[in-house]
Amino acid sequence: MTRFLSSFKICLFPLAVSGALGLLIILLFGQESVVDLPAVFPLGLGSLFVFWAIAQGRSFGSWASSIAAKRLPESESTSGNIKIMTMTQISILLVMSILGIFGFQFLYEKNWDFGGAIISNIGFFGLAILAYGLTVAWTWKYRQMALRDKALKKFASRWTMFAHVFATWHLLTVWRQLVMSPGTIEVFIEEVILMMFTVFMAIWTITSQSVGVKFRFISTENALPWGLSFGYAYAGSVAMLATAFNDITYVMVTGHIIAFLTITWMQRNVLARILDQHDFAVKVARITHKSVAEAKPTEGVVALADDIEVQWDGTVGQTISDDVEWTDVIELND
Repeated sequence: MTRFLSSFKICLFPLAVSGALGLLIILLFGQESVVDLPAVFPLGLGSLFVFWAIAQGRSFGSWASSIAAKRLPESESTSGNIKIMTMTQISILLVMSILGIFGFQFLYEKNWDFGGAIISNIGFFGLAILAYGLTVAWTWKYRQMALRDKALKKFASRWTMFAHVFATWHLLTVWRQLVMSPGTIEVFIEEVILMMFTVFMAIWTITSQSVGVKFRFISTENALPWGLSFGYAYAGSVAMLATAFNDITYVMVTGHIIAFLTITWMQRNVLARILDQHDFAVKVARITHKSVAEAKPTEGVVALADDIEVQWDGTVGQTISDDVEWTDVIELND
């Protein structure tokens, strides 16, 4: 009990802030107050749910891109078939979708009708394939460019797979809540697990180097209460909207759709960013090599700048370029 109470003190900050705001609202707009609570007030607070849903997608994107960038091979010229990568990914997604649909169908109806589960939910498979196809078409150029470098190819394959799995899961959740009519307990458990995972990813994101540099007041020492505050704000916004609309289903569906759109948008964003960073590293290496060759022509420095291979460290920089052309600067081993 002592250990529990000692650990619980990390929750005091978000509880104190929410408690103070709640008390202020009660004092200003309570039953004995002459001032009525504006009808737009709960809707306005609940609308913050949109920002939390976007933050959920971005937190997952930051976490997944970091995982995808670990233990990459040496950076060197290579080749790859984007059609093979596309077919492999869509096959994995379809298998996962089929297993998910069949599992939930059995959970709801308690029967092993595999064919019936697939046929009755054929619309979901069409929706998942359409979403995957549109995303691949939107990021096709960046996927092709990443196949020219071994490290970038590995990163792009991992990152896009993570993103597609996350997006397809959100689509499956939307489909289940609108078509398959899941039980209340199941939805509650799923959303609680999602909340825990989201808070974990939010804490990781705000303590990572890319975000921590921007927000100096957040550090590894105070990241946990900030992450918990995010969780409280997310849950509070859902509760506010559910009360305002007297229905939680469409609120949760909206959140999943927003998270799906966010991670879909981030696929192209992240790929463009790492390609731009790699382009910059290649340019700097070539300029440096050329300068050394010109300054010391008698010391045997005769290698061409275009032959330089640059080891990409897997970090995702802040610069985003939508006009990266691989043939301009990343033709390694000419």
